[in-house]
Amino acid sequence: METIKTFISKTGGIKKAYRELRNSKDWIVKMKNDSGKWNHRRTGILDIATSYYKRLYESNTTEDETHNDDDDDATS
Repeated sequence: METIKTFISKTGGIKKAYRELRNSKDWIVKMKNDSGKWNHRRTGILDIATSYYKRLYESNTTEDETHNDDDDDATS
């Protein structure tokens, strides 16, 4: 209650007080897909993020395998 009183006296509103008191995290509002189009739907944003991380870790795996192959050649 003290937080609300403080923000009302500072700004005259309670919007910032509620924002400070809220425990949940905000969702990403929009995200661009591979073709550059903005997506505002939660399911679309999840698909874009999933696709991004799959590609990211696939490229890391390929890179790691390449380095391991080079190490094997050097020891033989």
